[in-house]
Amino acid sequence: MITEVKQKERLKKYSINIKTKYKSNDKILERNTDNSKNDNIINGIRLSKIYYQKGQILKKENIFDSRILYTYEFSDEIITCRNCGMQGRASEFKDGCTYCQTYYNIDYTNKEFGKVRYR
Repeated sequence: MITEVKQKERLKKYSINIKTKYKSNDKILERNTDNSKNDNIINGIRLSKIYYQKGQILKKENIFDSRILYTYEFSDEIITCRNCGMQGRASEFKDGCTYCQTYYNIDYTNKEFGKVRYR
């Protein structure tokens, strides 16, 4: 998923949504850049990525390395800003720290950043 603030702003400006489907525990789950649906995914295999602009399909991708497992979980746990020490619920940090405005990729708060797991 794209989580950088500037990238999200650009997607919104051009009315683009990226819908990504995953298979996890024999279920088909979905995450979208417009936040219309963001399932929690644990050890999912990416199946497809579809790029939409104003509801029209621009591009489809269906070939991915099935050895890579993805995990995206959202819980409203208490987190601490690494910049200023402010504490708050994860949902309060989705647009940056409420005190210093430092932006965090909440999907990775409890992971070693950049680590990819292979089966």
